[in-house]
Amino acid sequence: MLRNTNQRNRLTHHEENWCKKSIVVLQKIRKMEIKKSDIKLSITLDETKQPVAIFWQADDSGMEGMQESKSMMLSLWDKQQGSMMRIDLWTHEMMVEEMQHFFYQTFASMADTYQRATNDKEMTEEIRKFAKNFGEKTKVIL
Repeated sequence: MLRNTNQRNRLTHHEENWCKKSIVVLQKIRKMEIKKSDIKLSITLDETKQPVAIFWQADDSGMEGMQESKSMMLSLWDKQQGSMMRIDLWTHEMMVEEMQHFFYQTFASMADTYQRATNDKEMTEEIRKFAKNFGEKTKVIL
């Protein structure tokens, strides 16, 4: 950003706020004991770029080596864009009934995550109702 000579050594309000926030974050990081944990994904694709095999490994999973999966959903919140990015993959082996169970369990766990993240009991219950309704309609739960 170019400024005239009178403004050269002064920060804009936005720059000043950004600096203050950065200092607070750095102070918090210095006080925390930080541990790095890696999650690795390995996807084998066929000639049409469809998943044939999905393998994953996480440092803190308690399991050794790469683990095989038939399906995965990865959602990330893009800090800069303020929107969700996602990767949804499943292999040819994934049966419809398995996908229904996968979605039911995903919806149910989303309610738990939402509760922990927001402490919004009313909306958490709405998500749980939706998961239950989905499970009943797909006959995942009876």
